[in-house]
Amino acid sequence: MRRMLLSVAIAVAFLLGSVAPASAGMLVVKLNAVGGSGQNGRAILRDLPPIGAVPRVSVSMTVGNEPPAAVEPSHIHRGVCGSNGPILRPLHSVINGQSGTTIVAGFTVGQLHAMHTYINIHKSLAALGIIVSCGNI
Repeated sequence: MRRMLLSVAIAVAFLLGSVAPASAGMLVVKLNAVGGSGQNGRAILRDLPPIGAVPRVSVSMTVGNEPPAAVEPSHIHRGVCGSNGPILRPLHSVINGQSGTTIVAGFTVGQLHAMHTYINIHKSLAALGIIVSCGNI
């Protein structure tokens, strides 16, 4: 019965755009194309062992349909997609559809989720006001 409830909870979370098995310390965030960019993808957040008392999270992203030679800055913001919230932490830029892994100190996956944060991917350094992809954490 417990296994069935967990499976249902994971399926519902996936349909809502993210999978958050709290005990695993991992979250998969669906990145949705914005403004007709066609750049859908996902971000994977994983809790890492803390350094001293400081929690850490790894963040890596994969995005499709990125224009050739694009360098797209990305950030974790406070708020929800479309709210233009303040930047909480910078992330590695997306290049060739991949961000590499950014280590974000000071938070757990659960804290980022509870704080209502989101990931924005911007068109370029020169066009930070243009969002090409966004996902609520």
